[in-house]
Amino acid sequence: RDMGKAVGIVKTIEHIEKRINPHNTVYANLLLADYNLSERNFSKAISRLQSIDADIPEESPYRLKLDNLLARAMHFAADYEGAYRAYLRVIERDAQAIVAMNNLAYMLCEKLARPEEALKYAVKANELSPDSVELLDTLGWVRFRLGQATEAERLLRRSTEKRKRPANCLHLALVLVEQGQRASIREAVGLAKIARDLAREQGDVQIEDQSDALLNQYDTRSRVNRP
Repeated sequence: RDMGKAVGIVKTIEHIEKRINPHNTVYANLLLADYNLSERNFSKAISRLQSIDADIPEESPYRLKLDNLLARAMHFAADYEGAYRAYLRVIERDAQAIVAMNNLAYMLCEKLARPEEALKYAVKANELSPDSVELLDTLGWVRFRLGQATEAERLLRRSTEKRKRPANCLHLALVLVEQGQRASIREAVGLAKIARDLAREQGDVQIEDQSDALLNQYDTRSRVNRP
C-alpha cells in the first residue's frame, strides 16, 4: 500500500507483475487483486483471485484473504450470487467478520430482495459492534424493508445522531416520508438535503441522485398541498 501511494497503483502493479515467480504467485496475486479493487478493475481482480483459488489449501491463512477480496470484487461487479457464496465462506471462517456480515446483509436486502435472510446478518453484526454508524444504518434499513418502520426509525436516528453520512440520512428521510405527515416530510427534506450535499462531496452519485429524486417528489407534494 505504501508503494502504491508513492508511485501510483498502475506502476505498482507493473512492478509486482514483473517479479512474480513460482514461489510468490499466491501472495503476489492477492496483493495485485487488492490493487485492482482500488482502481475499480473488478473483473481483473476476480480473474486473478480465481486463478490462484485451487492453489490455496482450506487451512491456509490466505484462504480468508482470498474470499474477502473475492466477495468484495464480485459484489462491486454485480455478481451478487457469487458474492453471496464468498461472503458466507468468510463468515464461516471468521465469526467476527462484521464488515462481511454488514455487506452481505445490505446486498441481500437491496440487490437480492431477501430482507428476511439479511436480517440475521445485520443483527449479528450489530450485536458485535452496537455503536457502529454503518451497522445501525444497515439494520435500520433492513427493518424498514421488512415493514418494521418504527424500529427502523429508532435505529436510523441512532445512526444519524452518531454521525451523519449520505446513506443513513437518506434512509431516515425515506422512512419519514413513508409516514406521510407534514412534520415528518419537512424533516425528511432536511435530511435529504444533507444526504445530497454529503454525497456530492464524497462523489457518491447514486445517493446524490436518490436524494434529488426525494426532493423533487416533495416539491410536487408541496405544490399539490398548497391551499
